[in-house]
Amino acid sequence: MSTSDAALGPPRVLFITMPWNTPVHPSLGLGVLSEVLSRAGIANACLYGNLLLPRRSKPTVYGLGDADPDFYDDRSAGMSFVPSLYPEVTVEQIANHVAIRHIHTSSREGQIELGPNWVRWENDWKHESRIRRLLIEQTQEDIEHGATCLSRCMERIASENFDVIGFSLTFETQLVASLALAKRIKQRWPERRIVFGGAACASIQGITTLKSFPWLDVVCLGEGEPIVVALVEALRGGGDLAAIPGLAYRHAGAVHVTAHAEQIANLDSVPIPNYDAYVEQKASSEWASTRTRLLFETSRGCWWGAKHLCTFCGLNAEALVYRSKSPERVLEEIETFAQRWNIDGGLHAVDNILDTRYFSELIPRLIERQQQRPMTFFFEIKSNLKLWQMLQLSVAGFRALQPGIESFSDHILELMDKGATAYQQINFIKWAQQTSISPHYNILMRNPGETVEDYQEMTALIPFISHLHPPSAIANMQLERFSPYFMRPAAFGIRNVRPKAHYQEMFPDPSIDLESLVYQFDYDHDDVDAPELMAARQETMRAMQAWQTSFTPHRLVYFVLGADLVVVDSRAGSESKHRLRGLEAELFRYLDSPRTFALIEKQFPGHGAAELRSLLAGLVARRFVHHDRRKDGYLAVVVRVYQTMDEFRAHYLSETAAAQARRHGPGQSAPGLPAGDSPQRTPRRLPLATP
Repeated sequence: MSTSDAALGPPRVLFITMPWNTPVHPSLGLGVLSEVLSRAGIANACLYGNLLLPRRSKPTVYGLGDADPDFYDDRSAGMSFVPSLYPEVTVEQIANHVAIRHIHTSSREGQIELGPNWVRWENDWKHESRIRRLLIEQTQEDIEHGATCLSRCMERIASENFDVIGFSLTFETQLVASLALAKRIKQRWPERRIVFGGAACASIQGITTLKSFPWLDVVCLGEGEPIVVALVEALRGGGDLAAIPGLAYRHAGAVHVTAHAEQIANLDSVPIPNYDAYVEQKASSEWASTRTRLLFETSRGCWWGAKHLCTFCGLNAEALVYRSKSPERVLEEIETFAQRWNIDGGLHAVDNILDTRYFSELIPRLIERQQQRPMTFFFEIKSNLKLWQMLQLSVAGFRALQPGIESFSDHILELMDKGATAYQQINFIKWAQQTSISPHYNILMRNPGETVEDYQEMTALIPFISHLHPPSAIANMQLERFSPYFMRPAAFGIRNVRPKAHYQEMFPDPSIDLESLVYQFDYDHDDVDAPELMAARQETMRAMQAWQTSFTPHRLVYFVLGADLVVVDSRAGSESKHRLRGLEAELFRYLDSPRTFALIEKQFPGHGAAELRSLLAGLVARRFVHHDRRKDGYLAVVVRVYQTMDEFRAHYLSETAAAQARRHGPGQSAPGLPAGDSPQRTPRRLPLATP
């Protein structure tokens, strides 16, 4: 320790998160690791370098960096710190590359032509040259802001005595900024130990990061909570790094890798994160006016992926084994958040998938809690839910869900190994609107094995579902490290796998092993870009983009009027009402879930096939019901609305009680509804006149 450092007080550990971790969310990694060290009596601090990034002067070309940026686009985010890491790379080089890449990505790698309205916030852009110029100007500003961010971080670090400095990298887009700051720290304070960790440092990526950048001392290759105390002690001379599992470390000029670390079996042992540093630093930053969404965690891994990993998914690396916290611990965490910090922006779960056991153990208790203090949640979830589960989630405060829709083609979903059908995907979105849950989902195209027929069927389907919430994004499938596509490429006809071209701009040093460092890859495939397939894909994409542009809610709804149903249809512009009576109403109700014609005949034995087919044809002709000709299946696509809170309450109680009876026998009561009629908790009700 230098004399100047000693004057700043005893040494502490510093945890840092860098751009492009968004300013809207705190770092879960920093919050938890800081608490682990504090419990062990090790003094530490957190630095939110992402909050020291200057705010952009205007909205970005691709709609990011506005008032409340939930995320940053990696078309520029991963590149803006490159000139700070590699001074020989000019600002003009990076800005020009970002412009080219953005145009390439926006065209879905050349799959579609860019028309005059392809940028949402500026509808009069008709010339690629102008788009290119604005992209270059924007990236130049981002690069300047990156340099400012690094300077501000160095000023903060110089003000205190830190002997161990750990960087948390959740996203690959944080890597360049973290490397640039770590290099400056090492140049100024060679004796300080630099540690990298987080999801972007898993397995071979973390080892290669350490090998490629000599100013790093240690990289944590897995979960940090079990080893962080021993790691700090070893770096301070009180232990042996070789004895700590799950590390790559530098010693005597060589990189060493320790034994594989076991995953945390009991997540209840992980401390509740401490977000005090984030709250304090954000309040004094340029981002103080943006909303805050606190992150929490109820599980790790993926219970579906452990059985059938989606073919495109590279999340979790080697940590797919599913583990979840007890309901008691989740409730304790939620209560702690509510008491310590402002949760008006809601709680955002970082889980890959919701534990289905929570429907019987946790969700009912959250419903009870809503009666005391309402709060909202975001979760990722599997789409094959029942209506009673959607109703429960809505009443429990789950205002937004990411269901992993990915496609409306049975065949493509099968290729993806999603474990869901197109009708299940549609039903999720329909029921989400019915229960006032916002569904956030993407459509992935350009998957190996797709056919022209897959896209023709999806294009024909869209007029039936264009009144439902559209996809948030339509994108090409990206080949990710650790995914089945990456691990077994030959099985999917994938060949010539190589790092995406932008990584050579991001890491221009030819000695770096990009194939072992990076996360996304380009590839070749004999059929994926066949001309007739591209044409069908383009047609579907144009239809989905039109859906995104024209969507307004409640254009096709129905409400219950005694034994009848009233459908209100405003899809054509003017409103029309259709009253369904008798068998037609019963049939429509039955089709709220997918049914084959064989099941329909069994459900209505007193009616002949011709009569049932005739009624179904009428419902299909009005696009109230969709018919899957391949399976001879039917699904009602109209969204139910409730005219009174009492109606919603009765429906919720009947659906939940029926589900409880099926699972546990009759006599089981449903979790109670929160009192009152808050629009935050109650599905939107339309006052509709009787036709």
